[in-house]
Amino acid sequence: MNNNPGERSSKVTVSLQLLSSVGGDIVIPEPPNATLQNVFVGGQAATVEEENAQITLPLHPGLQSAQRE
Repeated sequence: MNNNPGERSSKVTVSLQLLSSVGGDIVIPEPPNATLQNVFVGGQAATVEEENAQITLPLHPGLQSAQRE
């Protein structure tokens, strides 16, 4: 199986460092024509809501990282 992007596609990973004083959700816009494959929050795979070209990430208080592939 070939995991390399084709001529008209690319694979992008976005990493964030987040500091939250209270838990809750953060909404991040998704680029047009992007396909979300994996999301990790604090190193753990996360189930996220993806709606209207926006991704909702669940956060807890404190410093954490989030990564989207």
